Amino acid sequence: MDIETLLKRIEELEARCAEWERKYSELEAKLASKNKDSNNSSKPPSQDPPGTKNKYPKREKSDKKPGGQKGHQGKCKNFRQEPDFIKTHEPKSCSGCGESLEGVEGKIIERRQEIDIPPIEPIITEHHLIEKTCPCCKHRSKGSFPDHIRSFVQFGLNVIMTVIYFNVVHHIPFQRTTKIFKEMFEMSISEGTIENILNFAELKALKYYDPIKEQLQKSRWVGSDETSIRINGQTWWRWVWQNDKFTYFASAPRRAYQVVKDFFGESFQGILLHDCYGAQLATIADKHQLCLAHLIREMLYLVDFEKSKWAFKMIRFFSRVIKAKEKIWSEDFDPIKREKVIKHYFCELDKLLDLVPIKKESHKIWKRLRKHKDKLLTFLVHRDVPATNNGSERAIRNAKIHRKISGCFRGNHAPQRHSVLLSVLETAKKQGYSLLDSCKLMLNQQLVLQG
Repeated sequence: MDIETLLKRIEELEARCAEWERKYSELEAKLASKNKDSNNSSKPPSQDPPGTKNKYPKREKSDKKPGGQKGHQGKCKNFRQEPDFIKTHEPKSCSGCGESLEGVEGKIIERRQEIDIPPIEPIITEHHLIEKTCPCCKHRSKGSFPDHIRSFVQFGLNVIMTVIYFNVVHHIPFQRTTKIFKEMFEMSISEGTIENILNFAELKALKYYDPIKEQLQKSRWVGSDETSIRINGQTWWRWVWQNDKFTYFASAPRRAYQVVKDFFGESFQGILLHDCYGAQLATIADKHQLCLAHLIREMLYLVDFEKSKWAFKMIRFFSRVIKAKEKIWSEDFDPIKREKVIKHYFCELDKLLDLVPIKKESHKIWKRLRKHKDKLLTFLVHRDVPATNNGSERAIRNAKIHRKISGCFRGNHAPQRHSVLLSVLETAKKQGYSLLDSCKLMLNQQLVLQG
């Protein structure tokens, strides 16, 4: 066999090897993705396969037996001293000799109460417009309907409030809402009317929507996250910016930084918490903090499937830092000692990131952490900044619940309308309002949100 033939044979074998390596990498990636779930990655619980269990329980084991402990104050339904109705149950005859007990006075030996809901029936209020003639000048004067009475027959405030509560808070779809009203309330309401009610509620909510964003832009810290939603069979994105007092949602067909620019703006000067997504990394802020809960879950995957000692050290480090944060920012902790502890943890982080893991997935995450080292311990320096972005994840879960219950949104306007209403209601909830009360106050333009 001549040299040219051998060279061609070598080229063919090298091409085959390259193809096998490519296929091997693809199969390895597929296998790795199958082993990932919400316990060890950023995948949401909704994407976990059936039967997935929590392999890393956060609660520590205890020697105590299950159930109520000694000294625990039990709770039960309140016994009302003045009930609405009283029913007596007395014997008609003697259980011993059979003699009639009619007219014999008895005494109460035991009381029990039953709580029930009265039959729900619509209350119809008819408004009469009265005209009167002046006895002196004979001029005729007439009254005026209240501002909210605009149609010949219309629904009242409680009906509107209930529709908002069903659709926005509990994600009940239009068709089911009409059935509930028909069967429970004996009221006929069409899907078109529900659409009109939600549009009317959005107009009322817009008064509060931009002020919520403005308050967030002035806040010390804000958490941000995004997730996919479905609109008419297409993928859109639900975004959230939130902290402990305010929640601001937005919906857009894109996942790019332009959405941040259009909705949240570029004037934020606080600390932004996020999951290291590009659009959030590009968001203008004084400082950034990556979600340590996300990073710990990724490290757990590396420990499970790469047996990475470096990842195990990082998990222990992040866990210790989170616990230390609570202690060093307590009121009685010495400020000078606090500075020393913070400096110690920053030095320890540098040492851990100087260790270079060899295995593929570990090396990828190591490179990311090295690049964003300045975003890992920001929370440690600031008393009020959390270490995780869990608040944003809880807020954005509304989108997944809506998709499971109602499916996709119908019409391009519906997701942003839902975002506006949900922003107001979730913010009101954080500020101590019940969801039903906040619906009513919003419709009456009497909702007061504290800055």
